[in-house]
Amino acid sequence: MRQQSIFATLALTTALIAPQLSAKELHVFGPSTWDTFAAGSPEEVVKKVTDDLDAKFMAKFPEVTKISHDARGTVSDGLSRLRNAQLAGDPIDVIVCAANPVNTSYARLGLIRPVDALVEHMKGRFTPGSVENFTVGGKIWGSRFQPLT
Repeated sequence: MRQQSIFATLALTTALIAPQLSAKELHVFGPSTWDTFAAGSPEEVVKKVTDDLDAKFMAKFPEVTKISHDARGTVSDGLSRLRNAQLAGDPIDVIVCAANPVNTSYARLGLIRPVDALVEHMKGRFTPGSVENFTVGGKIWGSRFQPLT
């Protein structure tokens, strides 16, 4: 169930970035080592979950032939890592992170784009309250993995 939820969230995010995809590689950025699809798990579990999700995603979206993941560093360095990556021109298509940095920094500093239109198309798949955590200034800036059905 959780993998299906994560897959749905990636699909939502990809719909947002697909028009900007100039290459066939999807770049998933995690500002810290805790920003993965199996946060806090041993490396082999993170790899297995990530590889499985990547394979399913690429099967559904064959135009994406490679998915790269960059999640390292400490939680406290997450904002710096994101800003540095953007300043360096590192490709970032999807950001995996908790609601806290989205609400306190990423949205307010203009580091990410709102996803209102995409969430609207999937409205019935979210549990009550799951989108509100990612709403700042009346716009939706992200979605959770778990609350998708």
